[in-house]
Parts: sequence; structure tokens; C-alpha cells
Amino acid sequence: MKKEILISSDCNYDNLVAEIYIDNKYIALVGYDEEGVFFVETPNVNMINDELITHTINYDLFIELLEEAKNSLKIR
Repeated sequence: MKKEILISSDCNYDNLVAEIYIDNKYIALVGYDEEGVFFVETPNVNMINDELITHTINYDLFIELLEEAKNSLKIR
């Protein structure tokens, strides 16, 4: 299983965001607001080609990846 977290600048957000992928399929986006409060967004089926996303993931793995993404943003 290939796990990947991409840090990027998205024009829809004021701060950097972390996109989470497993086996090249999009899982979620982690970001933070102006007050430093972190949030998670999951993909909307209408938003992206359904073949590029996944809606099912092991809970423990999801929590692990969320923490890794959050920590990646804290470093910056």
C-alpha cells in the first residue's frame, strides 16, 4: 500500500493544506484556519472522478494519516 501526503498551496484556502492519498486515490484534505484550528474535508463524489477517490479506509490507518498530515503542516 502506497501512502502519500502532499503539502500544497490551494487558492481556495488561506494556508497550506495536506492532501492524503492511498494507492494514488484521494482520501481527504487537512488544513487549518486563521486561528490555527485544524479541519478535515473528504471528497464529494460530484467534485471528482469517482475512480480517483476512495470512500472506505481502515479507521486506524485514517487516524494515523490525519495525524501525519496535521504534523506535516505544523512544521511549516
